[in-house]
Amino acid sequence: MLWRLQASVPWIRIAEVLISMLTAWLFFLLARQMNDVKAGVAAFLVSSFYFPLIWLIPPILSENLWICCVLLSYLLLWKANNESFRFAGLIGSTLMLAIATLIRPAALFLLPFYCVWGIRKGYPKYAIGLVVLYFLILLPWNFHMYRQEGHPVFIASEGNVTLWTGTHPAYSGEGDLSVNPAVQSDYRQILKDHTNDIERQRLYAQEALKNITSDPLRYLKLELKKIVYWILPIGPSILQSSFLHRLVGIGFYIPLLILAIWAFRTASPDIRFFALGVIVSFTVMILIFFPQERFRIATIDPILLLLATNRISDRISASLR
Repeated sequence: MLWRLQASVPWIRIAEVLISMLTAWLFFLLARQMNDVKAGVAAFLVSSFYFPLIWLIPPILSENLWICCVLLSYLLLWKANNESFRFAGLIGSTLMLAIATLIRPAALFLLPFYCVWGIRKGYPKYAIGLVVLYFLILLPWNFHMYRQEGHPVFIASEGNVTLWTGTHPAYSGEGDLSVNPAVQSDYRQILKDHTNDIERQRLYAQEALKNITSDPLRYLKLELKKIVYWILPIGPSILQSSFLHRLVGIGFYIPLLILAIWAFRTASPDIRFFALGVIVSFTVMILIFFPQERFRIATIDPILLLLATNRISDRISASLR
């Protein structure tokens, strides 16, 4: 975590360290809530040294802060399993999910899973109320964006351009415009030809739909490539990065993935359902838009870490007996 103190604006780096420390503590609390204290200690230690979380994600007020908010939302959702804490837990979990959505709209894709989770745990009325509360919390921001943009905007206006990027015939299946030069060229041409933002957003949506319907087989192949690049760190943006970046990204992620798959087989039904729900939610997101390494680190890697550390703690306990 102290790696973040180097070579940047001092207050930003200090804030990053504090948020990273809080995130590691949240990993402990969440793993303890899901399993036991041993799993919590293992999660705290692994998250403190899992370099992709520390080094590869962008600075504060982005994925770093987003992970912290989402972990707190997960923790409160699990605590709501206790009937005496259910109301407060669900309110807090929904509030943190809404805050996370304002930081990164990706959190929106967790909302259907949260609702299904509540129904599965036996409180369907609370689950429906959770959805209503979520949109009520975001309503002031929606109103602010409407006044600013002059048309309805849920969180931010970049959704259509990312949808268009992820359906473009020349899209590689992973990464942003920087590693997809043909898509970037078309993007710049659209910016040049259409100066009105509302007009551009409408065009992006129309072109995205046309990209899908004009050649469904090509689009299906592209979606399969997205899944492969989402699971395995072999996408263009990763292969074009520095050797040190690839070493850290692949060297830490692959062992974590293997351990998590191994641990999934013996996890409790609640943990398996929770892990699958979160992973499926964010996989739907990248299939609609596009996968990127920093998206995976922020969304999927924390769940893999929670699964893996449960297995690690069990193995350590068994070896000490």
